Amino acid sequence: EIQSIHWIDNKLYAVFNTPSNSIHGSAICSFTTDSIDASFIGPFKVQKSTDRLWEPVNERHDVFDCKANDSAVFNEDTRRLNPLNSIYQLMDQPVQASDTIPLVISKQDHFKFIAVDLIRTQHHDVVEVIFVATFDGKLLKYVRWPTLSEPCLVDELHLTQSNDDRILTMKLLKDTQSLYFGTDKQ
Repeated sequence: EIQSIHWIDNKLYAVFNTPSNSIHGSAICSFTTDSIDASFIGPFKVQKSTDRLWEPVNERHDVFDCKANDSAVFNEDTRRLNPLNSIYQLMDQPVQASDTIPLVISKQDHFKFIAVDLIRTQHHDVVEVIFVATFDGKLLKYVRWPTLSEPCLVDELHLTQSNDDRILTMKLLKDTQSLYFGTDKQ
């Protein structure tokens, strides 16, 4: 289940958790805009009845575009009334991640929010700094250097002092080089 996303430099970073009724696991993956587009312009997956297999179907995609249609004004009513919206809800091909494995996998921490900063250094063109807030009030800071295949955990902070104070939101402001949090108590 997707928990949080962060969009930067034509790349989408996402936090995923396993459902609460299964063995716990969290992961961070990244996706390029090209891989997202490739999935959404491809065929749909359709199950014509409950006793049939899911099959790929090449169908019109223009009915899902967010632009005006020549024959009628495209608004929320026409979108809701379009029967294709209920038929085509699944794409045939998944969105391919940027890497073959998740950037970070955790069986201990339950990830909640993500924010990513890209930093240029003297020795590297771009270094990824990944901030992750957990459900139990921790902030994890990972750094991924271009020469390494996976990020390294470089810092861990406890942001909340008690179990009754949850992190509700997290926002990175690059202009001020600040990371802001909203909690139950503050």
